[in-house]
Amino acid sequence: MLGTYFTGHKHIAKQVTVTDITTALKNTVQVLGLSRYNITPSDISSHSLRAGGAMALHLGGVPAHTIKILGRWSSDTFLLYIQEQITGFSAGLSTQMSSTPLL
Repeated sequence: MLGTYFTGHKHIAKQVTVTDITTALKNTVQVLGLSRYNITPSDISSHSLRAGGAMALHLGGVPAHTIKILGRWSSDTFLLYIQEQITGFSAGLSTQMSSTPLL
């Protein structure tokens, strides 16, 4: 089954849980120092993968109705996720651009 892994010398089968994924994502945010991009561990959960997937599809030029179908959204909620991510990535960008000397 997808998400199964084996642990210990007895090779006991275990399932990856939502908590396992959330913990791994939060740890990754810390290790990568993503706070400099206004992304903190408290902003992240396993649900972030769904929102991130929607953003990746959007940036890849996939039509909104296709993203909606792939994400199993019954409304246009995914558009809010995309907007939130764009806002987070662009926070402070205009200030940085205006203070960076031209090469």
